[in-house]
Amino acid sequence: MTKTYNKANGYETDCEVIYGDTDSVMVHFKVPEVARAMELGREAAEFVSKTFVKPIKLEFEKVLCCCHIKKLRLLTLMYIL
Repeated sequence: MTKTYNKANGYETDCEVIYGDTDSVMVHFKVPEVARAMELGREAAEFVSKTFVKPIKLEFEKVLCCCHIKKLRLLTLMYIL
């Protein structure tokens, strides 16, 4: 994913995969707008799904926005489709 979603390919920023597991992945697209993050998330899910054996499909679920409040405290805002 990082080889596709990067500045060299015309995207605003270089994405970073911050978590990957057998059934989930979290990607930081580093864009300021929630709507753009959702758009990139949907696009990336379709892109990755094309590499899987059918009927396996990666689904976009949500955008998380984290704000550090104090040491050891974190505020997370979740945007779901």
